[in-house]
Amino acid sequence: MEIKEKVKIPGLDTSVKTLVILDRKDANALGVNPLDRVVLSKGRKKITCVVDVDDGTLVDSGEIVISNEVVKVLNVKEGDAVDVSRRGELISKKYIRKKIDGGVLNYKEYYEIVKDIVQRNLNDLELTSFIISMYIRGMAIQESANLSMAMVNVGDKLSFGKRVVDKHSIGGIPGDKTTILVVPIMTSLGYTMPKTSSRAITDPAGTADREEVMFNVDLKLNKIKKIVKKTGGCMTWGGSLTLSPADDLIINIERPLRIDSVLLPSILSKKKAVGSKYVVIDIPTGPEAKVKSIREAAELYSKFKRIGWKMGMDIVGASTFAYQPLGHAIGPALEAREALENLMNPSTPDLVAKATGLSAMLISHIEHIPFKKARERAMDALISGRAYKKFVEIARAQGAKVLDPKKIAVGAHKKDIAVRASGYVNYISNRTIVTVAKIAGAPFDKGAGVYIHKKLGDRVSRGDTLMTVYSNSASRLDEAVSSSSGAFKIGRKPKLPKDVLLKRFAR
Repeated sequence: MEIKEKVKIPGLDTSVKTLVILDRKDANALGVNPLDRVVLSKGRKKITCVVDVDDGTLVDSGEIVISNEVVKVLNVKEGDAVDVSRRGELISKKYIRKKIDGGVLNYKEYYEIVKDIVQRNLNDLELTSFIISMYIRGMAIQESANLSMAMVNVGDKLSFGKRVVDKHSIGGIPGDKTTILVVPIMTSLGYTMPKTSSRAITDPAGTADREEVMFNVDLKLNKIKKIVKKTGGCMTWGGSLTLSPADDLIINIERPLRIDSVLLPSILSKKKAVGSKYVVIDIPTGPEAKVKSIREAAELYSKFKRIGWKMGMDIVGASTFAYQPLGHAIGPALEAREALENLMNPSTPDLVAKATGLSAMLISHIEHIPFKKARERAMDALISGRAYKKFVEIARAQGAKVLDPKKIAVGAHKKDIAVRASGYVNYISNRTIVTVAKIAGAPFDKGAGVYIHKKLGDRVSRGDTLMTVYSNSASRLDEAVSSSSGAFKIGRKPKLPKDVLLKRFAR
């Protein structure tokens, strides 16, 4: 049975994102009770919603109250008519139960689950059950490829030709603003790089958070196509797109649980959806990173390589040094400023080495030239200013806000933290730095964060400034500074690797 209802929009922003409220008479006509599901349709758009029932206080017969999320999906306004029907049983719930019981799912089964995720047919409990089942049971290579391709095919896809490249970091190192350098390096050398990135999940800044300080990252598909056609690349927030849309809905559940149940499909589905042919995977490796050893990094890379091959992508990767933050800046505005400064004048050794190294891995693999020569090309793109020129072109195409590092506003309040003993910096706790930056307000306070003055191996004397904490809240600043104990250890000079790329993987 289907009935027509007139929309009422009171501005509900509820924990149940897809909540609707029906008059009891209409609910009885549909045969639904509180917490049951109904499908709302407006033209070709539809969404599954959670029902609540009212006895004439909020809504009359023939009307339906809808939450802000439902308004957004259906693109309706007050007084519009929508079709409402009772949701039938979902076959995807049978497949979720199969996964919970330890079964292996094929492409068709994953497609049904992903389709229902995107159409909001699964409630948060059902989706959480699916995510936890994958986290506990795991997935074989073919199963991961099945889920990845299902995530790609339940969504839009882009195509820009054969020389489309991409880069992704699995995370685990604060201050990683590498993408902001890699995209203009690669596009200035003639490659196509439509880069989509995420916002912070557990870190003080995600790539999209850094980029948003300088230019608009909330772009629609048609705009991306025009920008990439004009400039060769883009740097956008993936959450605003319908490219592998299930990924962001899954991340919303994973974020409070702090798990990566579908790490590989999440990454590779996004790359495939933008038409990437060649991808470099950055695997930060260190005692406080997600990956602790080069051996563990090699095992993870092997999975990326095999799944990518099944999806038609050529993947290279590297285990990268993650024993300390990358560069000096942690926090959206501070990192945007540092990235811009290094595009204009490459001067931060580990940031420049990582950006040119990852770029060189792609160049070397595609062009079949030695890595050293490929890195020289990437470095020349930076030093010559071609990468900066390309960055400005892309940023302006995306609606530049501020492209002068001196004009990027950071926290109005700041406090220096000094060293209490002389010696060498021989340990920096990434976890503590992240905690300090987040307490200071990052990433929501764009100006909050940490600037590190001394890096591993630097000589320090008592009273030297180790780091400066920034915030736009004086009380948050005080709390952040109080949590900074243990961020640095002073002692003997540590032995450091010659390159931030600890191990390059290509096979």
